[in-house]
Amino acid sequence: MTPERHAAIRKWMRILHHDIGFFVLSLTLIYVCSGMILTFRDTNFLKTLIPVEKTIQPGLKGKELTAALRLKRMKILSEDEESVRFSVGDHEGGRDCRYDRASGLVSYTLLDYPPALQALNGLHKTASAKVRHWFTLLYACCLLFLAVSAFWMYPPRSRQFWRGTGLFALGLFFAGFLLTM
Repeated sequence: MTPERHAAIRKWMRILHHDIGFFVLSLTLIYVCSGMILTFRDTNFLKTLIPVEKTIQPGLKGKELTAALRLKRMKILSEDEESVRFSVGDHEGGRDCRYDRASGLVSYTLLDYPPALQALNGLHKTASAKVRHWFTLLYACCLLFLAVSAFWMYPPRSRQFWRGTGLFALGLFFAGFLLTM
């Protein structure tokens, strides 16, 4: 490849790296925040008690109720002709959960993130059945481009290029170390 051609490619890579970097900056900040929150999802950090009341099919028994509600860590505590008492999770708010068999009214309390944080965390857990998964794939491709295009920021014989290559190798080593932990 001629030096002029190489310089032209490097120039376009720098321009694209710059523009795409600014485009994905706000998304990256959102993913950083939700990623840090999800790191503590096994704790009660930023979670609040959310009361839920809804009406479902009346006359369900314990196992049918469990299947209808599909709640994580739901346990049937007691059943009688009028109601089913159950707990959800292992938090204080899960003690007074009730299902009225005659009316189908269910009332329980969940310990979960507020709706705004649920929306943020939903970006990390987007399923392929949702339309927005195309957006998350585009975002991932942009990040991949930013990572690879960094090698076109400096000429291959320059000191900055070899410093960047060394930092890349160091990052690769730490990534491998994290995967083996």
